[in-house]
Amino acid sequence: MKTTTKKMLSLLCLGMLASTVGNTLASAEVIDNGNGTLTIDNSNGTSDSSASVKVSGQVGFDNTNPKSPDPKDPNTWLNIDIPTEMVFASTEASGFKDIEGDAGKLVNRSGRPVEVSIADYVDASGGVADTKGIASLTLTGGVTTPSFDLKNFKSGVLTVLDSPHATGQNAPIAGKSEVKLNLSGKVDPSLKKVHMLNNQIELKFKALDKDGKPLNP
Repeated sequence: MKTTTKKMLSLLCLGMLASTVGNTLASAEVIDNGNGTLTIDNSNGTSDSSASVKVSGQVGFDNTNPKSPDPKDPNTWLNIDIPTEMVFASTEASGFKDIEGDAGKLVNRSGRPVEVSIADYVDASGGVADTKGIASLTLTGGVTTPSFDLKNFKSGVLTVLDSPHATGQNAPIAGKSEVKLNLSGKVDPSLKKVHMLNNQIELKFKALDKDGKPLNP
């Protein structure tokens, strides 16, 4: 009989202990407020006195990421590949009357669209461009400007390139993020012998907003 009573008391004690532990665990008040904060409330008998908070961040500016915030200086967005040289020559197949040349590629890597303009076309010393022996010379391949007259030069927009990321613009602006350029034209028939030209193009770049409009500096 005594043994049975002891067993019953032991079971009762275990039940009370389990209930107490369960209540203690249930009374823990760590509340997720759903707004990026937690509330630790020890008024129900808990004694939490520490917490771990995640720390994350970014240093520097990633101009290839369309989600990056717009910087104060819109030029910070510029990230574009350009050729180091554009080369042309008259072709033997045309009896040296036609001009053809590889002008390289423009590749926009920015998280925003970029407008590319030709600001100037000059000789190597910065003076008036040498056009001796040239009847016509055109830079072609631009997305928004199919051809650009270098013989009768006037500054202007060469092309607009989309961001390579679809989210870089609200809708496609130019439809391409890169373009291959070419030079073409005609030789002046009055040219009597070979003439070497040494000119240079001054390119200018402008970052655009997601609607294709210039970002305010």
